[in-house]
Amino acid sequence: MNKKLSFIIPIYNTSGYLKRCFDSILNQNNVNVEIIAIDDGSSDSSAMICDDYAKKYPDFFRVIHKKNEGQALARNMGITLAEADYVCFIDSDDYLEMDTLDILIDEIKSNVDIYEFGYRVFKSGNMQSEQLPIQHNDLMTPTEYLKCSMATFEYEWYPWKYIFNKKLFENGKNEFPKGLYYEDVFLMPRIILSARSIKSIRKYVYNYILGRTGATTSGIRLKAEMDKLKVISSNVEFCALIDDYELSALLKINFSKMYYSSLMVLYGIKDKKEREELRSYLHDNINLTMNVNTGIYKIINWFIKFVGFDFTAWLLNIRRMLKNVRNKF
Repeated sequence: MNKKLSFIIPIYNTSGYLKRCFDSILNQNNVNVEIIAIDDGSSDSSAMICDDYAKKYPDFFRVIHKKNEGQALARNMGITLAEADYVCFIDSDDYLEMDTLDILIDEIKSNVDIYEFGYRVFKSGNMQSEQLPIQHNDLMTPTEYLKCSMATFEYEWYPWKYIFNKKLFENGKNEFPKGLYYEDVFLMPRIILSARSIKSIRKYVYNYILGRTGATTSGIRLKAEMDKLKVISSNVEFCALIDDYELSALLKINFSKMYYSSLMVLYGIKDKKEREELRSYLHDNINLTMNVNTGIYKIINWFIKFVGFDFTAWLLNIRRMLKNVRNKF
């Protein structure tokens, strides 16, 4: 039987989470899928666990061992190897809800390029938030989808909340960029706008684990902050090429809001040389704040203008630290 869906799972030193991730797929009723596990040069027991599953489930499970080159290249490799018509990404420390695979498989139709499903966010075993796609019974164009989504909630560019028609990636189109943090934020608007149709699946399917030690989302990294600013600057330039003014403006607001998260951590960077490097880059891209002038962002912009860039960044870092302390209790 031809597989309808390929799950692509990049793996790097997540041995403590792999079995839960794999079993959340394999223990479901409908296993008319393939799992492609890309071991990206793990130094823990992840490779051994992958090999064990490949032996136990030879009809469903494939494992590729490669040198460490990052999540983007692992995902790109998985796309190339995928045999199904549709692909879905899973981070190796995350997992699917039970009794949801049937729903996904039944939904897949050849005339839809992208499906979005719901997800829940967990930290330290506690659910932090949950998000369903917009309510829409019909197929949407990318423009309709993005406008509706951004008008409804704070839109996030996670690739794992989608099922993609593999044709969207053919001939080198829409590859994840190598060696870049926030590669998801770079690629997702481009791949969504290259689609013909998008459909919502209003079911909670995915469980996202936030704040795992060693995860790329934990801690403050200079390269991550610099890459973030580069990506959002590139995306704002990309928005200028969009004919629809309303959509272009909504996207610029979405991307530009990320500037403030880098401003907030500036004084959390202890190394003075690294802090000055980020400070300089934030200064060079301060024009991004012109795209956002509502709510808390309007207040921050006022502080930057009348109190000063550095003092505003210092205040935001104090606010961030107090919030972190409060969250521990």
